[in-house]
Amino acid sequence: MFKIFSFLLLMYSTLNASDCTSQQSVNLLFFGAFFMIIIYNAMYLFFLKSATYASYLMFHITLFVIMLFTTQTLQNSWFDLNWHHVPVGIFFLSVAMFLAFSRDYFNLQQNHSKVAFYINVVITLDLGIIIFLSIIPINTLLEILFITLVILEVVALLSLTLYLGFYLKESNAFFYLASFAPLFLVVILLSLDYFSILQLGDTLSYLLKSAILIEASGLSFALSHQQKEREIKAKQDEVLLQELSHRVQNNLQQIISILTLQMGDTDDVQVKQYLENTINRITSIALIHKTLQHSSDAQKNNIHSYLENLFQAYRVINPNVSFLFECDKRLYFSVAKLTPLALIINELITNSLKHAFSEQTNPQICLKLTQGAEINFTYQDNGTGFSPSSVKFSTGTKLIKLLATSQLRGIISQEYTNGYTFFLRFPK
Repeated sequence: MFKIFSFLLLMYSTLNASDCTSQQSVNLLFFGAFFMIIIYNAMYLFFLKSATYASYLMFHITLFVIMLFTTQTLQNSWFDLNWHHVPVGIFFLSVAMFLAFSRDYFNLQQNHSKVAFYINVVITLDLGIIIFLSIIPINTLLEILFITLVILEVVALLSLTLYLGFYLKESNAFFYLASFAPLFLVVILLSLDYFSILQLGDTLSYLLKSAILIEASGLSFALSHQQKEREIKAKQDEVLLQELSHRVQNNLQQIISILTLQMGDTDDVQVKQYLENTINRITSIALIHKTLQHSSDAQKNNIHSYLENLFQAYRVINPNVSFLFECDKRLYFSVAKLTPLALIINELITNSLKHAFSEQTNPQICLKLTQGAEINFTYQDNGTGFSPSSVKFSTGTKLIKLLATSQLRGIISQEYTNGYTFFLRFPK
């Protein structure tokens, strides 16, 4: 609504320009409205922290500077080459920001990476030309070349928008096209006027002001629509993730129930042990999915909360063992890191419960997880300890090594006296 008000204000001032006491009044109305639009975009950028709004804001700031030169409010020949009283270097800066905004608006980095690469090359070229124009004398040939280059970049961007809209059916392209169409047209008219093909005089100034405010009003709706679509998609993804995690957790619980029934159907101690180990491993994974259900971001799972739930489950089953852990409450892991670490913890606890406490009256398991330049994980029990050479390493031990080195890309070290201590260091 704010931008619409600014647009209507400009339309009124334009239609009644002949009734104004001076052209300065019209300029004052335009710059006041346009400045409010820039502030409006700046506030959106502040709250959303969006790259799209950042490039959009920079594009409007360069447009604002262009209009200061066009109305001759600023009169400073920063570069030798000027186009309608505007240093061409400013045009190139504006086009560079326009390209950056278009790249971010269409999310080209993710959806069309090759196109984004070429746009980044053109942006770099434009910024290089700005430096070139500031230090190198310009002749007529270079003048025509640079102005033609600006026109070609705008035409190329218009062609890309038509392709995205009419061929790929991207709805954002239609908003974009409708908003920028008047500004594209004015750029063409400016070019025709510069090459003396068409003489429009002061009318161009009114057309340019109108086109800028039309673009600002239209793109505000486009960006708002895009932001709303992203929010809806994010909510849908969140619901989908929670539902998927819930279903997986239920399936895992069913598998645990089946394995538990099978344990009751066999008298073979070794088979029972294998089934119990398998149940513990599946339980660790099920707990991860439970953690996911209470997490708003799959890439940010609170480790302190997970360990608290895990140790609480072990305390219920093993009331005679003290389970202690130390972990920063602000430490978060992605599922890709949490899953192997959870399985490692499960294997370590299982080994301690089975082998370490036969002669210990006050069994204790301690776990410490800290974050510095790397993640440091320490597991320790106060069991009897053992000699590595006298022990046949189990499947669980091999699994620990595989998970630690292959999935977490970590480095392991161990101590076997005065209990058992396991150290793991892996990158963030």
